[in-house]
Amino acid sequence: MGLWKFLAGPSRQMMASLTLAVVSVAALCADDAPTLDVETMMADHNLAGFSYAVVDNYQIVETGAYGVRQAGQPARVDGHTAFSAASISKAITGMIAAMLAEKGQIDLDAPVSGYLKRWQLPQSAYTRETPITLRHLLTHTAGTSQSGFADFFPGDDIPTLVESLNGEKLERYKKPIEVMWQPGSRFKYSGGGFVIAQVAIEDVTGKSLADLAAELIFEPLGMADSTMHQNGHPRFLQNVSSAHNDDLSLVGAGGVPIYPQTAASGLWTTPTDMAKLVIDIQKALADGGGRVISRAVAREVTRVQTLLKAGGWGLGWMRFEKFGNLDWFSHSGFNSGIGGLVVATMEDGRAIALFGSGTPRVRLPVMDAVMKHVMESRQWRTDLPEKAGPRAAVKDRLVGYYRNINTGYFSPFNTVVRIFETDGVLMIDNSLGAQAARALVHMGGGTFRVSGFRGKAFGAYRKGGKEYLAFYHPDVVGAGIALEKMAEGDIPPHEVARSKGFEAGLKAYRAWQEGDPNSALLGVRAFKRLARAAVDGGRNDEALTFYRIGAHYFPEDEAFQSGMASLQGD
Repeated sequence: MGLWKFLAGPSRQMMASLTLAVVSVAALCADDAPTLDVETMMADHNLAGFSYAVVDNYQIVETGAYGVRQAGQPARVDGHTAFSAASISKAITGMIAAMLAEKGQIDLDAPVSGYLKRWQLPQSAYTRETPITLRHLLTHTAGTSQSGFADFFPGDDIPTLVESLNGEKLERYKKPIEVMWQPGSRFKYSGGGFVIAQVAIEDVTGKSLADLAAELIFEPLGMADSTMHQNGHPRFLQNVSSAHNDDLSLVGAGGVPIYPQTAASGLWTTPTDMAKLVIDIQKALADGGGRVISRAVAREVTRVQTLLKAGGWGLGWMRFEKFGNLDWFSHSGFNSGIGGLVVATMEDGRAIALFGSGTPRVRLPVMDAVMKHVMESRQWRTDLPEKAGPRAAVKDRLVGYYRNINTGYFSPFNTVVRIFETDGVLMIDNSLGAQAARALVHMGGGTFRVSGFRGKAFGAYRKGGKEYLAFYHPDVVGAGIALEKMAEGDIPPHEVARSKGFEAGLKAYRAWQEGDPNSALLGVRAFKRLARAAVDGGRNDEALTFYRIGAHYFPEDEAFQSGMASLQGD
């Protein structure tokens, strides 16, 4: 917490004056577990408002609300205060689509172009070969651009959905949405794809997505504090949290944003309302006992639909989290100065929903601490059921260096990964050697997992004469390629630098740069992390090597110069 406290700035006295409103003083723990001081954490990190709900055995067992809706104002956060859920909206959109499909109003696997009336997909050789479907759009495999969107506020020139798709009135994009590769062949997170889905759903039904959400989900489940209508609409909520910057100033005019791309980021909700929703999904999955959600819909939205990149994605819901080695459906949400997280188990009815009104560096330390405390105090954990050790041929095939061919935010793997064997146990280094390697647990059939590691089971995969590391899951036919095995004898540059020093290391980095000039291995953070890890491990010569190489690529960065000076002065 010390680093985050330092970054947060000197506003503890202001935050300490915020009033605490607790709906259930359950101390965020079970039985006699130690209390977590949420107020102090909020003060340390400048978080204006925070709310959570915990589900256990299909029941809401804890709720809490802390702080104020808007910094400097007296109105307190309570159990009915709605937060912008940001991308958690995508899970709602996926559920609406699945429910409409169950009613026969749409076909998730039909070309989406057949449903579009107001706007048409751009012509593309990719889509002529493989038409885009709603399933592609709702699993981020359509190949569409427009990842996320900037916020709007009252008084802004707010785009319509068609204008958004055409790249008009958008801060981040100046051209229309496009299809970048063959649908179904790759994963790319695309809020724009969800906007296409929204237009299709609205054109087919003749209703707004916000009205459909209320009709199909919110009203039947008693989610009275949830809406997809936006600020300024007559049906927008009154008890809402504002979005805050790190210094507790409001984000934008008035602090209550407008999200015209409703399907991607327009949900406003509370932890308790999200708990009601996931309980209904969980009961439907368990025995078909959901009040509103059928077992077929629950299964459709939570089953693993693609393994590409993230190692597990459903229809709107994420399916890669492995907290405590349990199986979760989840979604996170990151809008400017506000957001949250919902995680729920596929079995046994456990869940946590958390929302906070601050930027990620203000909000996430509090959310992470609360999640960890709840899961540990309630012992939400299981050991991986290790099978008999794999055959020697399987081990030999896996051992080596791998290059990540799906880099980016949702990949659980580093730029380069090493698998090696020590004392008969396969180990994986996913940190460029900066942290201790972790044991692979054999799950049977030549597939493996790592305790607590995101993504599904993975194992060797051969295609086109090349070896890969790929994800596997019973829901998905085939494999989701994640890493490409490097040729025997090829050594990544950080390993050359570590073993042979500055000159050989710099030469290796230059060679790597020629083949992959945008590689994260060449980033300032990678060099700093490798140097710090070497310092912490007492390997000063190695640390000096990485500081020197970092200074070569980033001569203006004082951290490398000061790092070298501190070591050379010893």
